[in-house]
Amino acid sequence: RFPRPVIFERLERVLNKAKPDLIIACYGMNCGIFKPFDDARFDRFKNGILRLRAAAAQYNSELVHVTSPIYDNHGRSGFNYDTVLSTYSAWLVNQRKNGWNVVDLHSNMRKTVDLLKSKNPKFTLQKDKVHPNKEGHWILAKILIQYFTPNGASSVKSRNDLLTPQKRSLINQRSRAYQKAIHAETKPLRPGVPSGGTLELAEELAKKLEPTIYGSK
Repeated sequence: RFPRPVIFERLERVLNKAKPDLIIACYGMNCGIFKPFDDARFDRFKNGILRLRAAAAQYNSELVHVTSPIYDNHGRSGFNYDTVLSTYSAWLVNQRKNGWNVVDLHSNMRKTVDLLKSKNPKFTLQKDKVHPNKEGHWILAKILIQYFTPNGASSVKSRNDLLTPQKRSLINQRSRAYQKAIHAETKPLRPGVPSGGTLELAEELAKKLEPTIYGSK
C-alpha cells in the first residue's frame, strides 16, 4: 500500500523543522527484513547509521543510539531472527570505542527475558514476537532510565514511582500534538498517519502542560 519506510526520505525535512537538541535513535528490528543475516543488508544498516550521524552533526544535535529490542521466536526451531539483531546490536555497542553514545537495550532485555524463560519456558513479552506488552515496555524503560540517570534508577520500582497517571496522560497529550504536527509539516509517504496542527501550536500546548508535568505533585 505504500513504500517501505526509509528514514532518509524525510529526515532532512524533520530536522530542519524540529531542530532537536537530542536525538534518540533505535534502529534494527526492521532493518534485517526478518530474514537470515546478509552482508549487503548489514552494510546498508551500517551506512544508514553513519548517514544519520552525519545529519545529526549537521544540525548540532546530540545523538544517542539504542540497540533494538529482542525478537522472541517463542522457542521455535530453525532460523531465529534475533541472531541478526544481536549482530547489528553488537556492532553498535562496539562503536562506543569511537565515542558514540550507545544504550545496549538488546543485551539487557535478552538477559531479563532469558531469566524469566528459565522459570517459565512459555513466558513472553512479545506475543507477536516483535511488539512488547506493557511489562515489556517497562523493562525497556528501566534500561533507558538506568542509562540516563544511573544514580537514581534503583529508586524507580514502577511507572507510578516515575510519573503519576495524570502526568503520563499530559505527556501523551503533548507527544501526540508534536507527532501530528511534524507529520503535517513534513508529509511522510505512509498514508493514514495522524496529522494536524503546526509545531508552533504544539509548542504552545506544551508550555501550558509542562508546569504540571514537571511540578512536584
